[in-house]
Amino acid sequence: MNTVRYLLLLLLVALVACKEKSDNGTRNIEHAYLFTWWTHSFEEQNVNDTVRVFRPDGYKDFPPSRYREQLRFAQDGTCSYLVLSPDLPPQVG
Repeated sequence: MNTVRYLLLLLLVALVACKEKSDNGTRNIEHAYLFTWWTHSFEEQNVNDTVRVFRPDGYKDFPPSRYREQLRFAQDGTCSYLVLSPDLPPQVG
């Protein structure tokens, strides 16, 4: 009999704990903010991180570096990716 009571109590707790909460619109994403140039900010990453940090165009003035990867998402659904080519000489200036 005690086992049945504990199972009913456990079921009641599980039902209350699993009640869906409304997010009041906090998950709305403003997609227009994605359509810009994104620059790799490797200074903000940890060495062992698997997540890469990209910042939007105009976020800050980055310190000098040999190269920074860039991504561009356009509203027409295209994406541009700037990568350093191993067969081109470095540009001066």
